[in-house]
Amino acid sequence: MTASKDDTGKQSVNLKREVGTFSERLRCLIGEQSARSFAAELNISSSGLHQYLTGKSDPTRVVLSLIANKTGAHLQWLVDGTGPMLQSDYLADLAEPPLVTITNLEGRQVKFQPSPDLRHIPVLTVEAACGKGSFILPEDVRAVFSATDAWFRRELGANPENLVLIQARGDSMVSTIMPEEMVFVDRSCVVEPCDGIWVFRNEDALFIKRLQFMPGRKIKIKSDNPAYDTYEIQPGSTFSLLGQVIAALPLRRF
Repeated sequence: MTASKDDTGKQSVNLKREVGTFSERLRCLIGEQSARSFAAELNISSSGLHQYLTGKSDPTRVVLSLIANKTGAHLQWLVDGTGPMLQSDYLADLAEPPLVTITNLEGRQVKFQPSPDLRHIPVLTVEAACGKGSFILPEDVRAVFSATDAWFRRELGANPENLVLIQARGDSMVSTIMPEEMVFVDRSCVVEPCDGIWVFRNEDALFIKRLQFMPGRKIKIKSDNPAYDTYEIQPGSTFSLLGQVIAALPLRRF
């Protein structure tokens, strides 16, 4: 973290770039919260968190995702200290994207820049598998989906700050979600998960499936395509909910 003095002579902290060890970045995110309560919220052991804080061990990809989901930290920053510290900072960097050339209604080539009056949600290159699973690809933004704040809240019933768009693969959720369709994922739903269609990570693969949360912390995993079997899991350290699928394009709410 770098510090500089502003016009008043006070120190201001620059959170856009954070270069240092993972332990330092983790301490920055924990802040004044106790390590014990932070570990409890992540559903990891206090001793495990202590290992990360002292630099004696490195977190798994699953733990990194848990930390990022809880704190809003950008995953790339969490891993190596580069780029914006927070996901909100990362998305803010998209507020003034470079000009692109489009064809208008008259067939002329014109320069275009997304309006600052609209909300822009990222379209990620992550491809959640609707079949056997696909290994995780870098979460780079390939495009943005733009609409007014009122549209997102009226049509999706969601805060656009919590939304991302990803592309589904496979046929296990047919006919609810068709292969190659883009789906809206609400990341805020992981706080209080309920039965529904989810994007989740299990054993380093991503899936879109219908989940039913059972007694005894078991989860029943269903496919809407009857050709696929239903099965149950007891979530372990390799399992992580990433967000609930709330709609798909063409626009259909679930």
